[in-house]
Amino acid sequence: MRRVGQLVLSGVVIAILLYAGWVIAVRPEAGQPLSTARMMLGLVGLGSTLIIALVVLVRQYLLLQENLRLRTALAHQAITDALTGLANRRRCDELLALELARAERYRRALSVLRLDVDDFKHYNDRHGHVKGDMLLRILAGLLREQLRASDTVARYGGDEFVILLPETNAHRGAAVADKLHAAVRAAFGPDDGITLSIGCAAFEPGQSADALLALADQAMRLAKPAAARQETP
Repeated sequence: MRRVGQLVLSGVVIAILLYAGWVIAVRPEAGQPLSTARMMLGLVGLGSTLIIALVVLVRQYLLLQENLRLRTALAHQAITDALTGLANRRRCDELLALELARAERYRRALSVLRLDVDDFKHYNDRHGHVKGDMLLRILAGLLREQLRASDTVARYGGDEFVILLPETNAHRGAAVADKLHAAVRAAFGPDDGITLSIGCAAFEPGQSADALLALADQAMRLAKPAAARQETP
């Protein structure tokens, strides 16, 4: 809004200057004819002033557009995970609060999936962090492909993802988890050893976001292989 005000103010000032230039350079004095030379000189001056005015207005407009672009980019970066392009933890928490309020008010179903890559630390140690980052990007794309447009998938930290499933009860949430397992098995061969642990929790009236996430986290840990559960603090 500040930039818009500056642009409008610049336009007003330029209009006043143009009118003043016309009065001084072109308008004849009372009772005196306007000579051709003076008219030409006035028109040249007026044209020059108009060109300068247009340059100033275009510059102000371009600055306004650039400012809006930068603000949009910064706002996007604030809610987006840089590695995967998914929603980040901050955005996930914001959307979860909104979905919880909607589910509470209208008594609608809501499920949350919490998942991570089994033995991801060992994968990083064996293949390096570059391959580990590549794996997370591949998984992010895979998760997006399997979900509805109304669902939200977020990278919650490290190799952990959270998925918000509006209008989805516990049974349908478990079905989505099975679908994700199948998609990972199809995308990675048995020799890759890439598997997920997925926990599902369904919203109950009066439940907080922290409580719902904690239940999903508990379910995810229980879904891990026995050896992994023993290593998990």
